[in-house]
Amino acid sequence: MENQPTFLMKTLTINKKINLGTVFSVLSLFFIISGIAFAEQKIGLSPFDSKDIYTSPDGRYQAITIQKNEEVVQTYILDENGRTIIKPHTGSFVSWSPDSSKVILFLSETQSPKGRELYILDTDGSYKNSGLPVGTISAYYSSSNSDIVYSLTRKGTDNSDIYVRSPEGEDSLIMEGGQNILTWLRWSPHGDKILFMQSDLLLRPGNQYLWIMDSDGSNKEKITPIDWDYPAAWSPDGMSIAFANAGDIWEYSIQDKTLKRLTNQDGYQLAMHPEYSLDGETITYIAKSRYTENILSLESSNSNAIKDSASDLNNSGNEIASSTSENKVTNSATTASSVTEDQLINL
Repeated sequence: MENQPTFLMKTLTINKKINLGTVFSVLSLFFIISGIAFAEQKIGLSPFDSKDIYTSPDGRYQAITIQKNEEVVQTYILDENGRTIIKPHTGSFVSWSPDSSKVILFLSETQSPKGRELYILDTDGSYKNSGLPVGTISAYYSSSNSDIVYSLTRKGTDNSDIYVRSPEGEDSLIMEGGQNILTWLRWSPHGDKILFMQSDLLLRPGNQYLWIMDSDGSNKEKITPIDWDYPAAWSPDGMSIAFANAGDIWEYSIQDKTLKRLTNQDGYQLAMHPEYSLDGETITYIAKSRYTENILSLESSNSNAIKDSASDLNNSGNEIASSTSENKVTNSATTASSVTEDQLINL
C-alpha cells in the first residue's frame, strides 16, 4: 500500500527438524501481516499514526492498538489468518487474558468521562467495563487462579499502588509505590511471581526499571533499566524474562539472576515487543526503523535449537532467512540486584 508502513518478515529461527507446526506458524505470521495491512486500509491509518501489535498467549490472535492523536486511541483484533474479527474499540492495549479470550484496554481521562478506566474486549465482540476502580492503569489475570493484579493511581495523580483482587472481589494491597508510576504488571506462568515496571513521575529516561516480586508483594528485586513503552514477557516455564532496553532485546534468568543481551541492533533500528513462542525456544520481536517494521525471531537462552534457513517459505516478497547474520547472541552477562521495599519507595 502506498504511504503505509512496510512490514517485512525478515528472519526466523527454527529447529533443524522442521515440523508442520513450525511451517504453519510461519504461514500464520504471513497472513497476520497481510491482515494488518488490509485492516489499516479499511481503518484509514496514515503513516503518521502509531501502531503496536500484541500476540495472544496461544498465538491465535493479534491485538492491534492504533493511535491517531491523544484522544483517538483504538484497539482491534485479528485472527490467526489475518482477518479482522473485532472492529476497533476505544482504548489502548494493557494485557491478554491467559486463555486468550479477552483483552484488557486502558481508557484515559480524555476517553472516559469518569477518569482512567480499564475495559474488557472479548474475542466474541463484547466490550464492557472491567469493574476495577477508577484510576486503574494496568491489570493482568493470573493463569493459576482467577486473581487479578492491578495498579491503581491515587487521587488524580500518577502515584501508583499495586493490589490483588480475588475471585470473590476482595482487594488486597500488596505494594505501595510512593512517588512512582507502577505499570505493565505480569503474573508469572505459575502465579508465584509478578513483574512490573517502575518510573519516576516525569517518565525520565534512566529512571525506569523492571522489577519482580512474590505474589504477596514480598522479596522485591530491581532487575534492570527498561524501555518504558514495551511490556516484558515471561518464558512459558517462568524461568526467564525477555524485555527491551536501549534498543535491544535482553533476557533475565530467574535462577541465576543474570542478564544477557540477545540482539545487537545498530543505531538506526530499535528492537521492541519481545514475546516467547509457546515452547519457549524462540523469542519473536519487532525491529523498528524510521521506515520499516520487521518481525524477527531469535533463540531464547534456554534453547538448543539449531539455526537453519527457511527460504523455501518465501512468499510475496517476504524474505525469510537465517538470522545468524543479523542477531548475534552475546555471552556477556551481568548480575541483577535485590532491593528492599523501602529502597523502592525512596527512589
